[in-house]
Amino acid sequence: IRGNGVVMFVFDDGSLHLEGPSDRAVEFRMSVDSVAYLLLLFRRIPQWKPIVQGKLRVWGRRPWLATTLMDKFMAI
Repeated sequence: IRGNGVVMFVFDDGSLHLEGPSDRAVEFRMSVDSVAYLLLLFRRIPQWKPIVQGKLRVWGRRPWLATTLMDKFMAI
């Protein structure tokens, strides 16, 4: 989340762990505006709106996995 430093979300056997930056291989990296992320998390806006506005950017080895990130948070 922009303005808050780097945090890694690690999902392991259905549980979520937060870690600081490391050399661990990651599936994707995401930079997102905090308000846009909250609205996305609660499904108040479609994912394409912040992408077009430059408030959400995803890149890495498997960036399409970012589309399932919201579902993982709702399952916790």
